[in-house]
Amino acid sequence: MDVFSYWQGFYNDPWFWQFPMATLAISTTAFLAVAIPWTIVAWRDPVYLRKYKIQQKPFEMKQFLLPSIGRIVVNNIILAALLVLAWPLLKPTGVHNGEMPVWYIIIAQLIFFVLLDDFLYYCMHRYMHENKWLLRNIHSVHHRIRNTCGINGNYMHWVEYSLTAALTLVGPIILGAHIYVV
Repeated sequence: MDVFSYWQGFYNDPWFWQFPMATLAISTTAFLAVAIPWTIVAWRDPVYLRKYKIQQKPFEMKQFLLPSIGRIVVNNIILAALLVLAWPLLKPTGVHNGEMPVWYIIIAQLIFFVLLDDFLYYCMHRYMHENKWLLRNIHSVHHRIRNTCGINGNYMHWVEYSLTAALTLVGPIILGAHIYVV
C-alpha cells in the first residue's frame, strides 16, 4: 500500500498535468488543427490545386483515413502511458513554470529547439533506414502509405511515435525551458 501512495503523490501533482500531459494534448491538438484542413483538401482534390501535388496519383483516403485516425488514438494512449511511467524522470528536469524569460530568450530557445529536433529526428529516421531490423519491424509502418495527406503525418509504429515525441523534449530539458516555451 505504501508503494501506491508513493506513486499517487507524483500524479496528484498539478505539475504532472501541466508538463507531460498538457504538452501531449497541445501537440496532438496542434497536429490535428493543421492536418485536418489539409486532409479535407486532399480528399476533395480540387483541380486548381493539382498542379502543386508532388505525386499526381489520387490520395489513398479510403484505405488509410480510418487506420491513420486509429494510429493517432492508439499512439497517443501508449505515449500517455509511457509519460506516466517516465514522470519520476521528467519531474526533476529543469523544465519549469516559474518566471518567463525575456522575449529574445524565448525566440532563441524556439529556434534552437526546432534545429535540434530536426537534426535529432533526421539522425533517428536515417538510422531506422540503415538498421534492417528497425526498418522491417518498426519504420516500415510509416512507409506503408505511398501517397500521403495531412492526417497520415502520424501514421507510424508506436515505438517510432514515442521516440519522435521524446526527441522533442531533449532541447527543453537541456536548457531548462519554461513550460510555455515547451
